[in-house]
Amino acid sequence: MSIQLRSLTAATFCERVVPALLEREAENSLLIGIAHRVATSSESTADVLFLSIEEEGAVVGATVWGPPHEVVITRMPPGAIALVADYCVASGWPVAGATGPDAIGLQLAEALADRTHTTVRRRACQRVYELTSVDDVPRVAGAMRRAVPDDLQFIATWYAAFAQEVNMAHPMNPPDWARATIASGSAFLWDDGTARCLACLPRETPNGRAIGPVYTPPTARRQGYATSLVAALAEHVLASGKRFACLFTDDDNATSNHIYESIGFRFVCRFDAYALVPASGPR
Repeated sequence: MSIQLRSLTAATFCERVVPALLEREAENSLLIGIAHRVATSSESTADVLFLSIEEEGAVVGATVWGPPHEVVITRMPPGAIALVADYCVASGWPVAGATGPDAIGLQLAEALADRTHTTVRRRACQRVYELTSVDDVPRVAGAMRRAVPDDLQFIATWYAAFAQEVNMAHPMNPPDWARATIASGSAFLWDDGTARCLACLPRETPNGRAIGPVYTPPTARRQGYATSLVAALAEHVLASGKRFACLFTDDDNATSNHIYESIGFRFVCRFDAYALVPASGPR
């Protein structure tokens, strides 16, 4: 049985590939969300690669890649990793790294490193969590509200701080990110007379919605604001008709992971990110 790679438009990827990814929808939410966003927006798709990995006509994996970001992949059969690595290198685009569920991201990163004479460095240790119902957790005074243009300055500052804390590989310009996120209605705040923390809805899948980033400035941490906001936002997602909410977390942030688990999020898989860096000596 031979494995084939097909390069697709975002719209065709959503039609042909996304249905096959729904069995692990939360795990594959990053790829699905990117494809949905590109397919439904006016942004150019010339610099985003959508690959369908197929065996005997059936979709058995997928890849989404928009340089300078890392190549994002799903689980796929043995032998497909080499084909994906060959395809990415042959594209001529600079390859920054790879990310995917459990060991698959590392396998692709190592294959890419072999072909580009680089070495692999784990850039981020991440978990994927999924929530289908919100547990009863204590809420602090205040309420969730949608961010408005007057909030732009501090939201941009918080985004910049978040990007630095999590070592984000390619952060957007903070004011541009804040402006776009507020305009789309996907930025939410916990407010008790003062905005205390931020959580966003960056992308969606047919049955779910991702939450993130979640950021609380240091002076407001460990006071229940993030718990209250994420719980309220997860309720908002479920009330909108989605079956689940999901999020990516820092594996090393025990405090945040405990908060999410107390709200009702359950571990799905690891989703580590790997960077390709110049080789420091003979291979």
